[in-house]
Amino acid sequence: MAQEGPKNTIDVESDSFKEFVLSVGVFAKRHAKNLTIAATIIVVGIVGFALRQQQMQSKKAEASVKLTQAFETFNEAENNWLDSDNANADQLQVAEAAFREIFQIYRGSAADQARYNFAKIKYYRGEYDVARSKFEEIFSEKSESGVLSLYAKIAIGNCHEQQNQYAKAIETYEVLMNSIDLGANMPFRNHIIELARLSCARCQEKLGQYEEASETYKSLIAKFEENLGKAIEDKSATLVESAESLLNSLPASDRPSVINLGVSAAYYDTFVAYRKKLHKYKIDKDLKGGLAPSIRKKFRKFEKESNTFVEDLKQARENEGEGRISTALYYYDQAVGLSFAPSRSIYEKALFKSNKFQYSKN
Repeated sequence: MAQEGPKNTIDVESDSFKEFVLSVGVFAKRHAKNLTIAATIIVVGIVGFALRQQQMQSKKAEASVKLTQAFETFNEAENNWLDSDNANADQLQVAEAAFREIFQIYRGSAADQARYNFAKIKYYRGEYDVARSKFEEIFSEKSESGVLSLYAKIAIGNCHEQQNQYAKAIETYEVLMNSIDLGANMPFRNHIIELARLSCARCQEKLGQYEEASETYKSLIAKFEENLGKAIEDKSATLVESAESLLNSLPASDRPSVINLGVSAAYYDTFVAYRKKLHKYKIDKDLKGGLAPSIRKKFRKFEKESNTFVEDLKQARENEGEGRISTALYYYDQAVGLSFAPSRSIYEKALFKSNKFQYSKN
């Protein structure tokens, strides 16, 4: 009797499994038509999606080719248009038609670029209302090539300026100037915002708001000089790391002391102190027989980079002190790279305007 219990359990489990299999079979047989249709729909859906993706990629490539061709025509037309002796209105008309066709047929980045350049042509022709409407389409749609939407906002302000609508232009520029989240992660965002600030000051001048314009120019100058100082500190911090690496590669037995050479808030001073220490160490070692070839190679690399930086910075500051601003900016660019915002161009314009205001008061 004790052996029959497990057999019954197995039979019950087996019967349950058979019933399940049979029920599935009956269901499949009864609904075979519906299942076939469902499977067909799934397959067709997958194929349709794949075809749709292929078509989208094909149209994107097609739009890109047409956009490139339109740009070639437009670049030549634009150069000729800006050169009044060689202006060719027919070339602009061809480029205009090509850009219009692209943004009417396609979507996405290519369409936005076509719309933007179509608007530029309208701007060149003095059709500011049409140009502005197209620029507004780009900004309102938050185009895929996001930075283009910010440039479009600048262009909207430019259209208002050309129509002597300076108050409206200021309102337009202030949208960018006062924005915190707008295009926060976009490349060149800060450059575009500072360009808007410069444009705003220009409009303030046109409206006779000279004090406001003067303050805007001063803020641009101050920001450039602040960021220049940060760039010098950043470059100095990099050279401090190189100096520390060089020091750590020296034999521990005669490694120079580097205690209290500077603080993290003043990397340039720290760099200068490191440079002096390393230079003295090298001279002392040369007097006592010289450096090992591998160490000398490291010194040569550090000295080349640090000496170039120091010399460029020296030239920049000397020329700045003597009022040769363009030459000073050239050497600052050599020393640290003026890639920050506001740009060198905006700084020079703001400085010129600010000095002009100052002279007019004297």
